[in-house]
Formats: sequence, C-alpha cells, structure tokens
Amino acid sequence: MNVNLPTNEKLEILVLTAAVNSNHALGDIVERCEEDDFFSFKHKIIFNCVKSLFHKGVYVTLQSILVEMTKHDKKGEVDKAYITDLHFAYWSGMPFEQYVSELKTLSMLRKIVHSSKTMIEDSCKDDANPEKILSEHQDCMLKAQGIAQKAIQSAEEISASFNKNRDFKQDLEWRCNQYRLGLKTYEGISSGFDMLDDILGSFQNGYIYTIGARTSMGKTTFMLNLIRNIVKNKRVGVFSLEMSAQIIYAKLACMEAGIRYRDFYDGKVSPSDIRRVALIEERFSKLPLFIDDEASLTTSKLEARAKRFKQGKKIDILFIDYLTRIKCNGKYFSKHLEIDEITKSLQALAKSLDIPIVILAQLNRQAVSSTKTRPSMIDFKESGSIEEDSDACLLLHRPEYYNKTEKIGIMEVIIDKNRIMGTRKTIEFYCDSTKNENYQELNEIHEHLKEVVPESKVRRLGYAERYANDDDDDE
Repeated sequence: MNVNLPTNEKLEILVLTAAVNSNHALGDIVERCEEDDFFSFKHKIIFNCVKSLFHKGVYVTLQSILVEMTKHDKKGEVDKAYITDLHFAYWSGMPFEQYVSELKTLSMLRKIVHSSKTMIEDSCKDDANPEKILSEHQDCMLKAQGIAQKAIQSAEEISASFNKNRDFKQDLEWRCNQYRLGLKTYEGISSGFDMLDDILGSFQNGYIYTIGARTSMGKTTFMLNLIRNIVKNKRVGVFSLEMSAQIIYAKLACMEAGIRYRDFYDGKVSPSDIRRVALIEERFSKLPLFIDDEASLTTSKLEARAKRFKQGKKIDILFIDYLTRIKCNGKYFSKHLEIDEITKSLQALAKSLDIPIVILAQLNRQAVSSTKTRPSMIDFKESGSIEEDSDACLLLHRPEYYNKTEKIGIMEVIIDKNRIMGTRKTIEFYCDSTKNENYQELNEIHEHLKEVVPESKVRRLGYAERYANDDDDDE
C-alpha cells in the first residue's frame, strides 16, 4: 500500500528553532514532543540531543548540541551548518505552542496510517486472529493519541508496592504508629489550618479542590491565606486571571506583616509598621512563589504553562483564580458545555502533573426573593460539572453579609463534597478586617480564650465581645 505520509519539514524546523533559541519554549517542547513526532531523521537526532541536554540541566547552545552529538556518535549524520542555521535563526517569539500542536497532529496521523496498514496486512493472513488483531490495533491507537496503557497489576503486586515504597502491612503499621504518637496519618500538602487539614486530609496530589463563593465573600483573600501558609514549606504556582502579580505579592506581604492592604495602598502605615513590612518583605521575596497573571488563557495555554511550572519551577501545588475566566480552544454552543470541557481538562491535568490543583469558582448570586443565604453545590455558576469533576468542594459563606449583627467577622467554610476523606463539615474562621486580612480557625481562638477568659464567660459573650476581650488581654 503506497500512500504519502502527512509531513511538514518546515514545521519541524520551526519547532526545533524555538527549542534551541528560547528557554521559554524549550521546556514545553521537550515535555510535549517525542522523537517519533519528527519525520526527518536529522530532526530526530537534533531533538534527542536537545532533550538530553535539557534533562541533564545543561544550557542548550550550538556547542553543547555538537558535544552531545559527538557523545552519541551522531555528529557526522547532521551537517554542522544545518544546526548553526537553527541556532542563529531569527527568533521573534513565534507561536511555538501552535506549531507543537500541529506537529503532534501530523505525528498522530502517521501513526494511524501505520497502524491501519499493519491491521490490513495482518487481517489478510491465512491464520489471522481477529481478537488479537483488534487488541493490538487498540494499543496502537492509544499510543497514537499519546496515551500509554497503564500496566495491569495483580492484587499481590498492588499489596507489595502499596504506598511510597511501603507494602500494605508496612503502610498500616506506619499509620498506627503515627496515630499513637499523635501525628498526622496523611501525607499531603498542609493548608496551614489544622481543622481543614484533618477534614480534607490536606491537599493530595492528583486531586482538584474547588473553592466556590458568591461575590464579596472573600474567596481570593481565603486563597491568599492558603498560599501564604503553604509557600513557607512548598513551591507554589499561581494562575491569576483577575488580579495582577504585583497586587497578589503586595497582599501576601501585608498579610505576613499583619496590616491591611488598603492601609498599605493608601500609605496609612505607621513608621514601626513600615520597618516591619520592609523586613518581612525582604524575607518573603525569597520564597518559592511563581505567578502567571495573563488575563486571558485558553486550556491548551494553561496546560502548557502548568507543565513548565511543574518541570522548570518544580511546583508542589497550583492555584487558579478563577475558573470561568479560562477559555476553551474551540467554539461551544453554550458556556455550560465550555465549562464542562475546562473542568475535565483540569482534572486530567492534576493527575498528569501529580500535584493538587486548587480552583476558585463563582457561585450564582442569591435571588432577591429568596431567603436562602447558605450556598450549596447546585449554586456553581454556568455548570453542573464543576462539582462532579472536583474531588472536594469548599463553599464560603459570611452570615454578616446578610445580617449585620450575626457572627461578626466570621466566615464559614462549608465542605460540601469530600471524595477523598468522606467527611462533610462546616469550619468557622475569624478575621478582624479592621486590622488585617489574616484568617484564623475559630477553634484555635476558642482554645486561646479558655486560657485568658473563664469558660463560663466565653459561653456568655457574643462574637464581637469575645474578640474585643481577646485583644484587651493581649495588650
């Protein structure tokens, strides 16, 4: 069977040119491309050398490529002038992500052609076995899509490598020992809030956590509290489609210094606060926080950049603010279908990167005629797939917003879905917004109050009086 395979040599040159001229493009190309995606033999050689240098952490230059080729006895197979042309080609920030997608499409088409040809030839043999042919063809189709079939494991194999190089019995013993010592039995990323960690089992790799709230409930501030806690021990990536990187950084620094961002913005800061902020900011600027604040991102762009975050910055957790600002690459008849596609792509991304992804999402506004104020999962805006694809849903609610005298300064975090640990519960947080934007779990404040105020008096006091008393005692 003679057919012309789908190829584009100019496209392959453009992808390689991007890889050898831009560190920004290099990580994405190495992550997404394979040797077979290039049809030209010399392009395969160049790509393999560039990929090898990238994984070794060696800067990709003309000289390093030539040295790498010599190590693999490939120098004579590609003309030096050809590589020189690639390396010194004019570079103006070409849309390499689009070129990579087109290259992957051609590669997939070639694999489909090869697989179909093999299937036809095998089917025409005298001893053809249809079940075997279909099974092998299915494997080839999955590989053409870039999907590696996960090896089937027996129960014995699963038990032997149950968790983090521990077999099932060792894992059970470890958990029992942790429990006896009063230590945590989960191994995720701590939110910095004890009750939240206990209920969620912390933030686990490969899972999606969605924080939903109506307008003015403070979901971005809550996210920043989480980031502030986590970034002290882990590497954090943020996609901020609504707020600039500078504002996020300033808000985090103000939180750490214990002052309001509004006071910082207006310049209403005392000399002692200025000195404290300066000292804290100097330390805070060295923390592993990485922010992408492009206002318009498609799912493919977000996926490519998230992979670079993971590979280049080696992030441990990713935050996205917020969901409905993300766009799909194609056209959809409704926003509902578009959000469905976005949530599924984020779910796949979390598993692919093997990190937790925390997403902010908007809830529908309360109807004017409605008496319902507490949110639930049916309130997610634009879609019903958000709660379906999320592993945990945290809904934020401030009773004070609807009744000025109720639970002053309190924000409720309603854990309405918890696929990982199963527990559904509401946690109360307190924030004195006249001083700063730092949240504290209310149970932590209660424990402190028991030490400074008689327990009978604590029960009698209202929320506002509790914290006024707390402040007086601290002073």
